[in-house]
Amino acid sequence: MGNSGSRYLAPTPYGIIQKLPHALEIKLVISTPYHFNLKAPISLRQQKENHWVDVPMSKMSLAEQEIRFAFPFLSPALSQLVHWILSIYLCDTGSTFCEKHVLGIDWDGSRLQIGENDS
Repeated sequence: MGNSGSRYLAPTPYGIIQKLPHALEIKLVISTPYHFNLKAPISLRQQKENHWVDVPMSKMSLAEQEIRFAFPFLSPALSQLVHWILSIYLCDTGSTFCEKHVLGIDWDGSRLQIGENDS
């Protein structure tokens, strides 16, 4: 199991976009038998112009199978490219292995892309 041709055992989580009345919610989901390790360090950073800003953990909803975060609608935000970097540990059900994943998350106004960020 895992990603074909990847150095990781666990697969890359997939993303779901939901438009809320005043925000865009991004939900990342990992399929069983894997889970997000909520006891390990987790960080989310958003690119703002030419620098990165840490997203406070209070802005995220964390569970072993999914992580949610939202950003408010700003007039240009739905048509602009928005970048996040999520650093998280993924483990198997028995926690016989845990591995760090750094995910690049991009929203271009109509499409969400998620990929491993090995840089």
